[in-house]
Amino acid sequence: MRTIFTISILFLGIYTSMAQQATTEIRQVFQQYSKQLGLDQAAVYLATSDETIWLGASKDSVYTKQAPEAIYLASISKMFTATAIGILKDQGKLDFSDPLSKHLPQAIWQDLLVYEGIDYSQSITIAQCLQHQTGLADYFTATPIDGAPNLLHQLLMKPTKVWTPKEVLAYYKNNIRPIGKPNAQFMYSDTGYLLLGLLVEAVSGQALEDFFGTQIFAPLQMQHSYMYQRSKAALAVKPMPIYVGAMPINGIPSLTADWGGGGIVSTPQDLVRFFRAYNQHHILQKETRDQMQQWTKESTHSTYGFGIRKMTLQIENQNLYMLGHTGTTASFLWYVPHLDSYIAGSFNQIEASKHSRALVQEIVDILQKHHP
Repeated sequence: MRTIFTISILFLGIYTSMAQQATTEIRQVFQQYSKQLGLDQAAVYLATSDETIWLGASKDSVYTKQAPEAIYLASISKMFTATAIGILKDQGKLDFSDPLSKHLPQAIWQDLLVYEGIDYSQSITIAQCLQHQTGLADYFTATPIDGAPNLLHQLLMKPTKVWTPKEVLAYYKNNIRPIGKPNAQFMYSDTGYLLLGLLVEAVSGQALEDFFGTQIFAPLQMQHSYMYQRSKAALAVKPMPIYVGAMPINGIPSLTADWGGGGIVSTPQDLVRFFRAYNQHHILQKETRDQMQQWTKESTHSTYGFGIRKMTLQIENQNLYMLGHTGTTASFLWYVPHLDSYIAGSFNQIEASKHSRALVQEIVDILQKHHP
């Protein structure tokens, strides 16, 4: 018995040492990115089955975080809108194969998608919106018909404008051409998630921010999560600054144009709480979640389900993967199944999105190296 106890203590000591070494290496890598990019504020939160690492960065210094800090999720919000649709499916109120026109007023879907003289507006399905296969262009980045600056630039040109979802939809219909017919190709588009947000409101009878609050945030005790400039958290935490170049853009009213596809503020801890519940079927039925993870090709190393990505990782000659989403603010939320680890955070810098993905890859490499 003493021998077994001694071996157990020895193994625990070795494992603790490995975990401490991994933490040190992650801290060093995070500091390198912070210094190289001159990040004003950034955060990374790592949760494994055994421990958590919660780091913050300001310029070239890295420190251990104590109190939660909120980040602007940008497109990670698509995971929540897709989950809201899944909840309504579990409640028997819709099916993924339903056309939007079954649930939305004609004024919303009418003249939405006319391509090469054929009107497909009435046949766009919920699944096509969830998986970016509608044929609708992205209302943020598509160049308007008259060649004017796209909506993303207009947000900075008119920062005090508050956008309603129906105003964004009207802007799209009046200014943007579609890119194809439904189900012909994958093309990432916030327009589909704008429509999904309107669908949640029409089917549930609640404002989107209220649906998130009552059906997701409250049940999962996500007390620091809310929709930007539309609702407040139970324990509201001011989001960290986000930047375009050297210009801070957090707090400007025009960001309200980012809604069903990107309008949530949350903390990395809340994000991990949500994703755990999602993976463990505490918020969606397993059958529904499995349907939402039928993949279509997005790029060389990624496929896309219903509001969720699957990224292929090359580690030690193995084809591994992680699930989650990223946002244009260089925000990230990933689950690495073979390590049972969650990685969440943000660089809060529009131009740093590729660098934040590289950081996540390095963190996974470190975890894999020290995995017992």
